[in-house]
Amino acid sequence: MTVATSVDGGTAFMRVDTLQGPKGVFEILNEVKNAIKSTTALSPSGTASARAEVSFELPRKSQAWSFNISGALGGAEINTSLVEGGLQQVADDINLKSSSTGVVAELADSGNSLILVDRASGEITMSNIQIEGQNEAVANITSYANFVPIDVTGKRTGTVRKLTDVDQLLGASLSSLRAASDHLSLQQTFMAAQHTSKAQVQMDAIQNRKLVINRNISKMGDADLAKLVTDLQAQLTNRDAAQQAFAKIGQQSLFDFIR
Repeated sequence: MTVATSVDGGTAFMRVDTLQGPKGVFEILNEVKNAIKSTTALSPSGTASARAEVSFELPRKSQAWSFNISGALGGAEINTSLVEGGLQQVADDINLKSSSTGVVAELADSGNSLILVDRASGEITMSNIQIEGQNEAVANITSYANFVPIDVTGKRTGTVRKLTDVDQLLGASLSSLRAASDHLSLQQTFMAAQHTSKAQVQMDAIQNRKLVINRNISKMGDADLAKLVTDLQAQLTNRDAAQQAFAKIGQQSLFDFIR
C-alpha cells in the first residue's frame, strides 16, 4: 500500500476559499500588509447629525459603487454609477430611496460634492462601500469618498472620514488570513489522517499475519514426531489396501458376477 506523505504546492498554498473566492496564501499575506498600511487612514463608516458633505476621488472612467445610507426612517442600499465630475446620478439614486431613509441628496454649489440632509434631523450614516473591480486590499487606493459632518452653514462640525471598499479594511483581510490558517490546518489534518488511518490499518494487518504464521510455526515445532510417523504409516497402509482392492475389483468381468 502506498500512503501519501505530502500534498502538492497548489493544493497547500494556492487554493484558499475566502469570501472573495479562491486565493493564494501569499496573496492573502500581501493583502494584510496593504490593509495594515492603510488602516489608520480609513474608517468603516461615516456618521453625521442631520447634515453631511460627501466628496469622491474617482477614476476618469465610469465605476459602479454600492453603499448603505441610513437616516431617521431606516436604511437602504444604494447602487449607482460614479464618474469624475458627474455626481448628479448619485444624488438621484440616493433620492430614490429617501422614502426608506429620510435622507435627501443634492449637489453642492461647487458641483464637486454631495450634501446629504436628513429631513427629520436624524443621524446620517454611510457604510459598507463596495467598488467595482476591487476585491482585495491594494497598495494604492484610487477610489474613495470623504464624509464630513457639517452644519446648516456648510461649516465642518466633525472629523473627516475616508471611506472605501470594505475589502480594503483590515477586518476583511484578517478574515481571509483566518481562512488561510484554517486551510493549512486542514491540509495537516489530511496528512495525519493518511498516517493514522491507512498506514495504521496496514500495520495492524501485517501484525495479524505475523501472529498467524508464528502460530503455525509453533504447531509444527511442538508436534510429536513419533505420533506423526505412526499416523503417516497408517495412512500409507490404508492407501495401499485401497489401491489393491480397486485393482482386484477392476479385474472382474460380468461373467464373474453371473457365476
